[in-house]
Amino acid sequence: MPGPAGFGPAPYGQGPYGQGPYGRGPGYPGMGYPMMGMRGRMRPMGGAYLRRRGISSTVMGAVILVIGVVITVGTYGAASSSATGGAYYVPWGLIVIGGLWIIRGLTMLARSTRLP
Repeated sequence: MPGPAGFGPAPYGQGPYGQGPYGRGPGYPGMGYPMMGMRGRMRPMGGAYLRRRGISSTVMGAVILVIGVVITVGTYGAASSSATGGAYYVPWGLIVIGGLWIIRGLTMLARSTRLP
């Protein structure tokens, strides 16, 4: 099969512009593949899937947040009971990430009620 003008034949049975011998490749994300390219109003996943994912994100966010709070309370209790005052640790990264995951999960749950 000849290639573009000036480039000679395409090697290995390819088409003229680099596509494989079995037709076009997967194309751009979101072009008929259910989990690729979620943009705008394209929502190929159903409400039940989004509901499960929202619940799991909310639970994981709560677990991460609770771990951060437990570490903060534990180190504060140890620091306040020491004679010199001590120092305590606030893992604000865990607390912020846990809070963001909770918000993300709750928005998924709210969105899942609008989908079939």
